[in-house]
Amino acid sequence: MYELTDQRRRNAGLQWRADGAALAIERETPTEAAVGLSFDGRPHTVLMATPGDLDDLARGFTITEGVASFEDILSVEVRAGGGAAGRGGPG
Repeated sequence: MYELTDQRRRNAGLQWRADGAALAIERETPTEAAVGLSFDGRPHTVLMATPGDLDDLARGFTITEGVASFEDILSVEVRAGGGAAGRGGPG
């Protein structure tokens, strides 16, 4: 399974205080990536997502959007640069 390991990055910013002062800070923020979903080899949609647990994202999207039921999902393939490609069974 493909997983991006660098899911966070450090960014500099300002934290505004109640007294009006600004404090320079650095904080971790999640990295988002474009994730394409295809069904039976046909592109369906592109989502912006934190690139972890892509298998769960593909299954959850498929079920929630009514593309297929849980029982109809035969497999999920996660590929670098290609998103998740699901194969559905006979409907």
